[in-house]
Amino acid sequence: MIKKFFPEVSVILPVYNSEKFLRECIDSILYQEVSDWELIIIDDCSIDDSIAIVNGYLVTDHRIIVIQNKKRLGPGPSREKGIRKAKGKFIALIDSDDIWHPEKLKLQLMFMKNKNYKASYCSYYRMSENAERISSAVKIPLKIDYDGLLKNTCITTSTFIYKRSLTPRERFKNIMGNEDLLLELAILKKENFAYGLRKSLVFYRLRANSVSSNSFVSALGVWKVYRHFENLNIVKSLFCFCHYAFNALKKRIIHNTMFSTNTFLPTHSH
Repeated sequence: MIKKFFPEVSVILPVYNSEKFLRECIDSILYQEVSDWELIIIDDCSIDDSIAIVNGYLVTDHRIIVIQNKKRLGPGPSREKGIRKAKGKFIALIDSDDIWHPEKLKLQLMFMKNKNYKASYCSYYRMSENAERISSAVKIPLKIDYDGLLKNTCITTSTFIYKRSLTPRERFKNIMGNEDLLLELAILKKENFAYGLRKSLVFYRLRANSVSSNSFVSALGVWKVYRHFENLNIVKSLFCFCHYAFNALKKRIIHNTMFSTNTFLPTHSH
């Protein structure tokens, strides 16, 4: 009789035409000091070599599961497919162009279990497309609730871990560039707070043509979250948006100004 594998944490990785950065991302998961995980990769009809890269890892690691969408769904619904298949007690999200520090899962899960927290996030560094660090450690609040997240979108996707039991029952909404904010808000409607671990355990890649690199598109997406998905009235939407804009500008100025070249990304030898 084959014993079923129920990991401590399920790592959810949506992929679409990610061949340029995908190996770095997957390797950073494989090199985690915690080994009790499963990695669920959802390929959203990539037309590059992404799936070939993923298949290369399948040969050597049984903890990796691949889902291939039959039609393009977008990052939100793709991530949902992975989460619905997950068996772990915790869900950890990562984007295909980001990199985790080797201690990311160990330290963040320890932080959550020691304090009995059900949702958490951590500090991070920004890096260039070439994996060069371009900011100081981004400081995060020690905790945040639903209203706080509306005003300060401080949770970066690849830093977020939560108890799988908090996964919303309703279908995930899809809005390009802000689908993860919607998931985080839905979780904070069920759990009072998510808690911040002030250790920089993620390297967040800024890409020239990404949605997140375009400040106007990002701001428009946040406004749509307020008005069309969270159904906030115009007064509350304007109030939250002013705080969001101020916090985004402050974060960019402070951490780019404080940047020094003394910290480097983790490297691995194969």
